[in-house]
Amino acid sequence: MENPRIIPKLLLCVALLAFSGCAKRTNESASTDIAQQLPFSVIYSANTNAELEPCGCRSNPLGGLQRRYNWEKSLDKATEKQHFLRIDSGDLLFETTPIPPYLATQSKQKAKALVQAYEILGMEYFTPGELDFALGTDALLSLLKTASFTTISSNIFSIKTSAPLFKPFVIVEKNFKKIAIFALIDPNLSLPDNLKVTEPASAAKKTLKDIFALKPDYVILLSHLGLEFDRKLASEIEGIDLIFGSHTQSFLTTPERVGKTLIFHPSLRSQHIGLYDGQENTFFEMNESWNSPKKKLNLMDAHIEKSKKNIAILNSHLDAQLFSDGPRTQESADKIQTFPKCIQCHTPQYDFVKNTKHFQAFQTLVKARQSRNLDCLRCHTVGQGQSTGYRTVKELVQDLNGRAIQAESFAQSLPKMRAQDLKKISKAFIQVQCENCHGAAGNHPVIEAESRLSGKVASATCLTCHTAERAPKWYRNGKPDNALIAEKIKEMSCPAK
Repeated sequence: MENPRIIPKLLLCVALLAFSGCAKRTNESASTDIAQQLPFSVIYSANTNAELEPCGCRSNPLGGLQRRYNWEKSLDKATEKQHFLRIDSGDLLFETTPIPPYLATQSKQKAKALVQAYEILGMEYFTPGELDFALGTDALLSLLKTASFTTISSNIFSIKTSAPLFKPFVIVEKNFKKIAIFALIDPNLSLPDNLKVTEPASAAKKTLKDIFALKPDYVILLSHLGLEFDRKLASEIEGIDLIFGSHTQSFLTTPERVGKTLIFHPSLRSQHIGLYDGQENTFFEMNESWNSPKKKLNLMDAHIEKSKKNIAILNSHLDAQLFSDGPRTQESADKIQTFPKCIQCHTPQYDFVKNTKHFQAFQTLVKARQSRNLDCLRCHTVGQGQSTGYRTVKELVQDLNGRAIQAESFAQSLPKMRAQDLKKISKAFIQVQCENCHGAAGNHPVIEAESRLSGKVASATCLTCHTAERAPKWYRNGKPDNALIAEKIKEMSCPAK
C-alpha cells in the first residue's frame, strides 16, 4: 500500500513554486524520532498582532492575510488537501495592551475581521496570548463565541466560577492517528483581574495525565510562554512531541530539540508562515509573489477591503471626546499650527519638505485605503489626540471657517498647490510635517516664550514611528543604528534659509 504520509517535501516545494513563480522560502531539516511516522503536516503561526495586511509604510512589506490565503490555497491544491493541521499560538487580535479609548471601537472591529479571516483560512486550533485580552475577558469571549476554530487553554480559569475559560485540550484525528493538543500561557503576563492563571509546569502535568489516559499517538503543546520557558518545560516534562511557541517572537528557522521534544517559533505579523511535515521545517515568505491578480481577487481580498471600509465608516462617526479629555486651549504652548501656517514664513523649507517621503505619508495611506485608520494615522499625521490637534478623521483638513475639507481629495491636489493657495486652509494635520519633528509651534512667532519648537531633531523623536517593525534597517541586533539615524536626520533636515 502507498505510504499515506503527505507527499515528500521536495515535491511539495516544487509544486508550490509552480503556483507562486518565485516565492522565497527558508528550509531547515529537523531530525526527530517521529519523523518517519508523522502522518500530517502542521501549518503554524503566531504574533499576528492585529495586522490584516501590511500598513504600507514599510518598503517591500511582507505579510498580509490575502497573501497567506493564496499560499494556503496553492498548498491545498498542490497536495490535494492532505492531512494538514492549522494552528496559531496567540497574540492575534490586538497590537498592544491596554488599548487607548479612542482606538477601542476600531480595534474591536478589526479583531472581529481577524476572527472571520481565520475562519476563511480554515484555522483549526488557537490559544490566546495576553494581547488577545486587551479589551477584557468578556470582549474576547464575545469575539470567539461564533468562531469556527477551537480555542484551547489548559491553565486559564475564571475566578468567579473556577471553571476553565476554554477547552483544556482536544483530541483530533489526522490520517487515522490521534493527536492531543493542549495550551499554556505565562501567568506573569498582563491579563485581566477576573482570571486565574495556574503555574504552567503543574498545569502541564495535570493535563498530560488526562491526555495520556486517552492514549494519543502524538502530543502537541501550543505555548504562549516564550522560548526560554518552552526549553525548560521540554527538559522537565516527558511526553510532549512538538511545542509551537510564541510571545517572544524568537523566529526559529531551525526547530530546537530538547530531549525528545521539538520546539518551533514562527515570525510575526504573518510575514513568514511555518510548515512542518515531520522531516523538514520550512518558512514561506509572504511577499508580493503571493498577491492576487488584479482582475481576480480572492475571498480574503474581498473580506479585507470590506473590513477597511467598515473601519473608515466607524471612525467617521467617532465621538470627538474620545480623543482627548482636555479642552482646546487656543493660547496653549501645545497649540499646533500645521504646515499651511508654517510655510507663510518658511517657504524654502516647504519647497524642500514637500518633495520628501515624509510629506507623502498620508498619500501612502490613501493608496492602501487606510486613510481613516486611526492606528495608522498616528504616524502619518500630526496632532492626533492632542488638545489642539484633530479629534476625528473629519477634522484632518479645515478651511478658514473651520469647515471640514475632504482630506483624501486635498492630499491629491496638494502637490500642485503654492504657498498662497494654502492661505485658504486653517489646519492640515495630514502628512509628517514641521511639528512632528520640531514640536508644537504654540503662538510662534508672536509669543516665542510659549513655543515648544526645537531646531534640533532628536533621534528619539524619529524612533517613535520608525520602530524595528516598521523600519527594520534602522536597527542592528535589536538596537537603533545611531550612525544610520544621524544620516537620516541630516538627509531630512530642511535648509536653514
